Amino acid sequence: MLRVLLGASLGLGMLDLAWLDLVAAPAAISHPSPSPRPVLAMALALPPPPAIEPVVESPPKPAAAPAPTVEHIYFTTLHANVDHAALGTLATLVPRSAHATITLEGHADYRGAEAVNAWLRRGRAVATRETLVRLGVPRDHITIRVAPPADSAPEVELWRDRRVDIALDPVRTP
Repeated sequence: MLRVLLGASLGLGMLDLAWLDLVAAPAAISHPSPSPRPVLAMALALPPPPAIEPVVESPPKPAAAPAPTVEHIYFTTLHANVDHAALGTLATLVPRSAHATITLEGHADYRGAEAVNAWLRRGRAVATRETLVRLGVPRDHITIRVAPPADSAPEVELWRDRRVDIALDPVRTP
């Protein structure tokens, strides 16, 4: 008994396999079907395949506005001064801010009185804006927002809440 493995790709990324048993092949050949004509007549009676319509491409979608770039600078406890590390981050934003709007959002951690935290949130955003203006960013490109009070979450590292989020939103030019 001899077996042969045949394979053919259907273009679907799969491989169809078939085993042919050569011992059974002579029996199939010695007993042919009664008449091949009915099969041929059935094939001729089939309707012609439908005409293939040309594919019409849809018009290209307008390019989506790029997502704003978000950076963060961090502050020490009870301070709103921009330190040397934050100054380096802000300096990298200046070249990218020529045709962009910048939104600054000040944050403070949950500890302390709410009046002090509100002052810190606003003071950190204002200090960041003034530093950007000194570095050459036009004042009218900058918007300040104050974040709502932070929830008390002692399992979160507090230094992450003492920050200013900087969203650099590219403006499309006509």
